[in-house]
Parts: sequence; C-alpha cells; structure tokens
Amino acid sequence: IVYVRLPDRETRKEIFNLRLKSIPIGPDVSIDDLVEKTENYSGAEIVAVCNEAAFLALEDDLNSNFISMNNFLNAIKLV
Repeated sequence: IVYVRLPDRETRKEIFNLRLKSIPIGPDVSIDDLVEKTENYSGAEIVAVCNEAAFLALEDDLNSNFISMNNFLNAIKLV
C-alpha cells in the first residue's frame, strides 16, 4: 500500500494551471479562489471539478466559449 498525501496549496494551484491551460475560462475565474475552495481535495477530485465545470458550461449554453466561475462553484458542490 502506498499512501499519497493530499496536495498542498501550491500543488493544487499547479494542478489547476495545468488542467486549465488548454481550456477557455471566463474573466471572472480566479484560480486562487478555486485553490482555496478545494482544500482537502485530491488531484483526481480537482480534475473532476474541472471536467464537471466544463460539462455544466455546455449544459447552460451549448455554444458557450468559456467556463465561468459559477460553473466551477457548482462543480465543487457536485464533486
């Protein structure tokens, strides 16, 4: 059994930066706020938040060009 610690603040920020590098996000999205709101989340959960936020953006508007902060906040509630 290998224990992997939960990511710290800097690691969570890096996960968000890597994951969102190729995903269009709205001007209202604050990665620092997302990092704070995902304390005690695993790396997989952070990736799930990003994916869920993208799905929520498309559910809101199929022609959406970006993911809003509201999409991320709703995704955090779901994950």
